[in-house]
Amino acid sequence: MQPDIPAPAPTEEATPIGPGRAFVVRTPRRTWGVPLVLVLNVAVYSAMVLAGVSWTEPNRGDLLRFGASHGPTIAGGDWWRLVACAFVHIGFVHFMVNMAGLFALRIVESFYGSGAFLLLYLMSATGASACSVLWHPGMVSAGASGALFGLAGALLVYFVGHRHAIPDLFFKPVLRNLILLLALLLFLGALMDGVDNVAHLGGLATGLIAGRALDRDPQGSARLDSRRLARASIPAILLGLLCMLVPWRASSAADIRLELATDEAQRQLVLGHRAEALRVAEEGLARDPAHPDLLAVRARIRYQNGDPRAALDDLNQLLYLRPENIQGRFLRANILRELGRFEDALDDAQRLVKESPDDPRMRQLAGETCWCLGRFQEAAFEFGQLARRRSGNVIEGQLFLWLARCRLGDEEPATRELRHYLALPRLSEESALDVSVAGLFAGQGSLDELLASFDRRGTTPGDLARLNAFAGLWKQSKGDLKSAREFLHKCADESAAPANLRLLARHELEELEKH
Repeated sequence: MQPDIPAPAPTEEATPIGPGRAFVVRTPRRTWGVPLVLVLNVAVYSAMVLAGVSWTEPNRGDLLRFGASHGPTIAGGDWWRLVACAFVHIGFVHFMVNMAGLFALRIVESFYGSGAFLLLYLMSATGASACSVLWHPGMVSAGASGALFGLAGALLVYFVGHRHAIPDLFFKPVLRNLILLLALLLFLGALMDGVDNVAHLGGLATGLIAGRALDRDPQGSARLDSRRLARASIPAILLGLLCMLVPWRASSAADIRLELATDEAQRQLVLGHRAEALRVAEEGLARDPAHPDLLAVRARIRYQNGDPRAALDDLNQLLYLRPENIQGRFLRANILRELGRFEDALDDAQRLVKESPDDPRMRQLAGETCWCLGRFQEAAFEFGQLARRRSGNVIEGQLFLWLARCRLGDEEPATRELRHYLALPRLSEESALDVSVAGLFAGQGSLDELLASFDRRGTTPGDLARLNAFAGLWKQSKGDLKSAREFLHKCADESAAPANLRLLARHELEELEKH
C-alpha cells in the first residue's frame, strides 16, 4: 500500500536538500527576485558607462551623481541613497565580483521566496548604508556587497533555524563553510584599502535579524503573506530608527558639518552668490583652518573677486595638503601667469601635463606659458600635441601651432600644413569662427571680410574677443604692430573674453610696449 503523498502547490515544487530526501523545501517554480536585482544592477552600471563615466575608476562626483552613499548628502535630504547605493558600482571588477556573489546566493530566494528575497536585499542594503554613514560619514560608498552580506546572514539564520530537520552530514559542512567564508571576507576587507567593512557588518547584522523575521516553514508556501510581513515590520522599525540617527550624526560631528559647509559654499558659488559662498566658507575655515575643500572654494571666490594674491595663499596651502588636486593646481598656474611668475606657472603646467596628458586644457596652459617665456620651440610642441588630437576643438591647436612656428621663422611650411588641414572633410565638427581664422592664417581670405562676417552674425562678446585676439596675433606676425595693439586691447579689455586669451593678449601688449 502506497503512503499518501501530498500534491505540491501549483506554483511551487518540492526540492530535496541533503541525502535521502530527509529535508524537503517547497520552492517557487518561477523566481523573479534575483533576475530583477541583476537587471537593475546591470541597468545602472550600463547607464553610468553610457553617460561617460569611467568603467574602471569612476570619480567621486560621478558616483554621487548616480546615487552613491554620502553622509552630508543623505543628511541634506537624499534618503533614497541609502538604498540606491546598492545598485552603483566602482568600476567593472567591483561590478562583476558583486554580480557573481549575487548569483552564488540565489539559493536564498528558493528558501525565502521572491518577495521576501527582495525585501531582504533592500533591508540589508539600507542597514549596510546606514551603518557606513554613521561610522565614517564623509566617505562616498557604493556597491551591492553590504546587501550580499545580508543575504548570507539570512541563509545562515535559515539553516540554524531548521537545524533539527537537516541531516548532520549536510548541515555541519554548509554551516562551517559559510561562517568561514564570511570571516575570511571580513578579514580580507580589513586588510584592503577602500573596502567598507562597516557596511558589510551592518548588512550581515540586518540580514540575520530580517532573515529570522521572514523565516517560513520549509514545507509551507514561499509566498510573502501578511503574517511574514507583520514580523518583518520589527526589523523595518529598527532600521528606521537607525536611519534617524544620520541627521543627529550630521549635527554632532565636525567632519559632517564641514562637508555640509563645503557643499553649501559650492552651491552658492554656482548660483553666483559669491558673498554668501565666502561667508559659509570662512565660517567653516574658522572651525578648521586647514580644510582642503573649503580652501579650494575660498580661493576661487577670492580670485573671482579680483584678489589673486589672497587666492594664491589659499591654493599654496591647499596644494601642500593635497598635492594631487588638479583643479587647484590648474587655478594656481593661471594666477601665477597673471602675476608674471611664468617659471613657477610652467612648473605647475608641466606637472599637470604629466598627470593628465590627454586633457587639452593642460596642453594649452603649458603651450601658452612657454610662449610667454619666449620658449617657442616648446610651445610649438605642446600646441602640436593639441593639433594631433582626434576629438574636440582640434583646429584651435592648429592656430596656436601656426603662430608659434611663425615666431620660429617657419611660417611658409606652417601655412602649407594649415592649408592641408583645411582641405580635410572633418571641418564640420570644428568651430566656425576658428575655421574662418584658419582660412585667414592660410591666406584664403581677408581680415576685413572676416570681421564683417562675424559682426553680421551677432557673435557673442566672448567669441568676438577670441576673434580680436587671433586678429591681433596675426597682425603682429605680419609686422603691423599698430593694428596688433588695437585688436589685442579689445581682447584684453573684454571681461567676457576667455581667461587664457585675455592673459595672452595682456602679455603681448606688455611685450609690444617694451619694444
